[in-house]
Amino acid sequence: MISSRHKFIFLHVPKTAGNAVQTYLLPHSDDQKVVHAHQDGVDRFDVRGTVTPNKHATLQSYADRLGPRLAEFAVILPVRDPLDRALSLYFSPHRASGQPEGFVPRFDFSRFAALLDATHAIVDYARANGAIRKPDFVLRFDNLAADLGRLAAHFDLPPPELSVLNRSLDQGGLREKLRQDPAVIDAVRSRFGEDYAYFGFR
Repeated sequence: MISSRHKFIFLHVPKTAGNAVQTYLLPHSDDQKVVHAHQDGVDRFDVRGTVTPNKHATLQSYADRLGPRLAEFAVILPVRDPLDRALSLYFSPHRASGQPEGFVPRFDFSRFAALLDATHAIVDYARANGAIRKPDFVLRFDNLAADLGRLAAHFDLPPPELSVLNRSLDQGGLREKLRQDPAVIDAVRSRFGEDYAYFGFR
């Protein structure tokens, strides 16, 4: 998401509360919400504009379109502990499409490992022309309200009101058990080691 008026680019990293942040920032951007046939327009939607190719556009996408003008824009990056993010991806609501109400996917380690392989690291979203650009604003998932409040004050935006969107399919505590599983922990650390190091996650 890009705002030529406020000179910011928001990089929507999946499962970092990006839908809630994007919904808040959308009226202040150049972009529009796009709803496809399988989306509900609230929890699931796309974002596009003349510069923004899609909701999860990377900094490289903007670099390709803006060239040297990229330096004029502040970069906003939401981040989340890689283990929590990976488990949230596994239990993402879109996996219930076509399933009966109350569906919760059974945890399968091989599927989880395949999901990790197919998932971009957070730093990949902030990488352009081979280098990671240090974000001007980091929105930490576990400190989102305060971080977004500071962002709003900087850009003179109205106070943010956030809704919880795209809720996990697991509401029974399975994710919490998996957070203690050594095999799950090792797989996530191995795949997202760069995120752990760059953002200082424990």
